[in-house]
Amino acid sequence: MNRTIDTIIERLEGRAPRIALVLGSGLGGLVDEVTDAVRIPYTDLPVFPHSGVTGHAGEFVAGDLEGEPILMLAGRSHYYEQ
Repeated sequence: MNRTIDTIIERLEGRAPRIALVLGSGLGGLVDEVTDAVRIPYTDLPVFPHSGVTGHAGEFVAGDLEGEPILMLAGRSHYYEQ
């Protein structure tokens, strides 16, 4: 998991999110409100579970939302996908 964390930190390019959200059904559109967004597909992360459910983006989205630095998980892996 350390490799995954190191990759995320590197890809955030110095951003330091203060808020983290896991977006569930119906909230996926919230990522469109993020400004200065950095998107990190789960497939780019070593040993991180990928989401295979239709409609789940399967990516981290970092940036600003209403002036607050944020990190969102857009889509998640479900237990039954493992």
